[in-house]
Amino acid sequence: MQTMDVVQLQKEIQDRQAQKMDFRFQISSHQLSRVRQVRKVRKEIAQLKTLLRQKTLEK
Repeated sequence: MQTMDVVQLQKEIQDRQAQKMDFRFQISSHQLSRVRQVRKVRKEIAQLKTLLRQKTLEK
């Protein structure tokens, strides 16, 4: 993740947010058995946003 540029980070954040939304729908319809996946994706989004913020401040 450290080597990604700003555009790649933004795209990855959007992908993870869409994935998180899908997981939430699956949980509400009782199709997802591993609820921890939502927590993992949420942490990944936070890490990506932190990297994005660092890269924008560097410029």
